[in-house]
Amino acid sequence: MDFKASLPQGISASLLSEQDLSQIYKLCQTQPQYFKQMGQTLSYQHLKHQLTALPDSGLSQDSKQFWGFWKGKELIAFCELILKFPEEDAAIIGWFMVKKSVAGRGLGSELIQSVKHHLSKLKVNELILSYSDKNYSGKHFWQGQGFEPTGEREKYPEVTMITMSCKL
Repeated sequence: MDFKASLPQGISASLLSEQDLSQIYKLCQTQPQYFKQMGQTLSYQHLKHQLTALPDSGLSQDSKQFWGFWKGKELIAFCELILKFPEEDAAIIGWFMVKKSVAGRGLGSELIQSVKHHLSKLKVNELILSYSDKNYSGKHFWQGQGFEPTGEREKYPEVTMITMSCKL
């Protein structure tokens, strides 16, 4: 997947790996409320696990893409994608985060539009995600990107996750 053509000017994209963990950690430190809302503690172990974690469904590792979005050498956002799940023509956004210093200016919306554009080129027809019921700004953001609640909810000890989807 090549994001080059549809990214905002001055932004590049690359797949993230363990070599990028310190940059991912720094970006996550700018959004401590996310981890609080999720009942999680930010750690290198958690981030390392997220780079390769897949749903327990028999998917191969090539279904997982963890994209970093860069302004020069600075990681300013990332997006975890799981392709061909839960259906062959669907994908999941497992995690999307924008660095706090650049958030609130439309960059996140532009990046999600770029992700949607390229997923549609891969014949993905539906994009699915879940957000924390405690994340009111996240709900508003995703609705602004064309996502609608599916009615599905998953309750965990710390949080209830609400599922949304968007047709591409």
